[in-house]
Amino acid sequence: MLKNSAKFAFVEGFSEFFMFIAKLSISIFTTTTGLLILKLSLKESPVSSPVFPGIVILLFSYIVSGIFVQIFDTAANTILQCYLIDADVAKQRH
Repeated sequence: MLKNSAKFAFVEGFSEFFMFIAKLSISIFTTTTGLLILKLSLKESPVSSPVFPGIVILLFSYIVSGIFVQIFDTAANTILQCYLIDADVAKQRH
């Protein structure tokens, strides 16, 4: 890993940006869907304002999406490490 620290830093910076965009997109979509469902059932629900439930949905969806997106970050780092080891082994053979 130390031999290729620049490549790891690049991939980590690149993946952090996409992880944030993914978490934000998932959270916004989930919150919008939850608020639409709440609005459709508002007549039958004792909730007078959807603001607090919306904030709770946003926080929980951001946390859960962060856990899921972290799996893809780990996979990207693993694939990069496997590629670099394979390239290093192929270079030693020739």
